[in-house]
Amino acid sequence: MAVSVKDIPVEKITVSRSHRTPMHGKVAAMAESLRKSKQLLQPIMVRKSKTSDDKYDLVFGAHRLAAAKAVPWKTIPAIITTMGDLECKLAEIDENIERANLSVIEESSALAERQRIYTELALKPTLTTSPQQGTPCVDLADATPHTSGTMVSDFVADTAATTGLSERTVERRLAAGKTLSTTAVDILKDTPTGDSQAQVTALAALPKSEQVEVAKLIKAGEADSVKEAIAARDSETPDEPEEPEVSTAVLQAINTEKIKPTKGQRAQLAAMPEEDQDAILEAVLAGRQSLGQAIDDGPAEPGPEEVGKKVAKTIESWCHEFDKLVATIPDDPWIKDYQSQIDGDIAALKKDLRFTKSEKLCPACEGDGCKGCRKTGRVNTYHHKLLAAQAKAK
Repeated sequence: MAVSVKDIPVEKITVSRSHRTPMHGKVAAMAESLRKSKQLLQPIMVRKSKTSDDKYDLVFGAHRLAAAKAVPWKTIPAIITTMGDLECKLAEIDENIERANLSVIEESSALAERQRIYTELALKPTLTTSPQQGTPCVDLADATPHTSGTMVSDFVADTAATTGLSERTVERRLAAGKTLSTTAVDILKDTPTGDSQAQVTALAALPKSEQVEVAKLIKAGEADSVKEAIAARDSETPDEPEEPEVSTAVLQAINTEKIKPTKGQRAQLAAMPEEDQDAILEAVLAGRQSLGQAIDDGPAEPGPEEVGKKVAKTIESWCHEFDKLVATIPDDPWIKDYQSQIDGDIAALKKDLRFTKSEKLCPACEGDGCKGCRKTGRVNTYHHKLLAAQAKAK
């Protein structure tokens, strides 16, 4: 690996999106240190840009570069490397593990990425070019020794030596990092849970989709550990869907269990006008149809016996109202002469109450239709005799 150190103009250094976002507090502290010491003890690393001859791409040292810009410095000491993409990424990971004070979950994820790159670099000598496709391919016979347990032990030893971590720490964090969800890592990287080896190991044992659910619960403060988050998630019951709205009469019948519609039938009722719902309810409660028949075929018309009962009930109500009306007539002298006759007429009418069908306007009301006739669609003989009696009394 060929390297050299040179003062590079800070405006000529490009930082890719793959780099960790510098933390404001750390950058401010570094900038203050640079103002006082006027020197950078550890240079950053860059390489020549692939798109511009006078530009450089940052390999590592994002915090130091940001601090130098904040001072502000026009140039910054930098190691200029000719390494390839994989080697540069490996160098960035090693620098972050060694200097960036990563949390356990970030370090675990970084070690998993480091092993992937380390393995790819170890297999590089076995890469050949397919003459048919002109693309790299692996000679499996040559690759087999590199993919054995020896490579794993070599990786652990190399990582420990490079980063200063113990081999046991590398092994434990690597085991967790291999199955961690990157989304869960981003959620928990700045939390106490994300800085606990035991919690990170427990999280990594879950499927990745569940890791994200658990991480969100912990981040939201609904749990302090993976175990608590799992319990909280499992105890949650899904919200029951709202029942479709039905008319007041239908709802009352449902609540009193007079009818028991299925979810589908309730939805069908809710889609109808209220008067249609109430007509169906009336047909069902009267025993003319089942609820399903009434919904599918429409409410059946009442039979003669049912009509008679309904009419009788209506007449009874009217008679009651009439008795209350007569009780309010003032005891004037002019009414006394006719009181006996009116009482006799009322008694006779109560014995012979009749409704006569009429498709025309009520002739007794001079073609306009009285309130009672308009309401029932029938001529109310009792009502008309009452009008006559009142007219006679005048």
